[in-house]
Amino acid sequence: MKKTWNTPFTQTFPCRIPLCSAPMAGVSGGLLASRVCQAGGLGFIAAGHFRDLLALEREIDIFFQNQQEQLTNQTQTKQSQSQPQTQQQQGAVATDNDAHRSVAAINKLSIGFIGHSSLSTKEGWENYEYILRTYQPLAVQFFA
Repeated sequence: MKKTWNTPFTQTFPCRIPLCSAPMAGVSGGLLASRVCQAGGLGFIAAGHFRDLLALEREIDIFFQNQQEQLTNQTQTKQSQSQPQTQQQQGAVATDNDAHRSVAAINKLSIGFIGHSSLSTKEGWENYEYILRTYQPLAVQFFA
């Protein structure tokens, strides 16, 4: 059984442990953020200076894909443990190929930006607003 801490942090965010990964530009991508979430913490993707919108969207896609795979694996494990399935039932296991629609994945997406450079232009603000509208992150962190 996995331990769940009862703290203001875990009561506020969908975490089991009061741990938040730092969104460090160049190293904190979608895979690391997803794995931190799977371990029970709150994982952040680093947008850094936010110069490349497509690069950030690729990391967000990696995050969602990894979260969706974890969710699918957990569902299949629970189903196989609960009762034997017929071949027809096994083929009918639903998977959500559009990971952006997975409530479990959306509720854990968090992104960090370097504010002074990310939002210093009109284009930066427009891209930031696009990310918020499109991906609806749970938490957003700004640095200097």
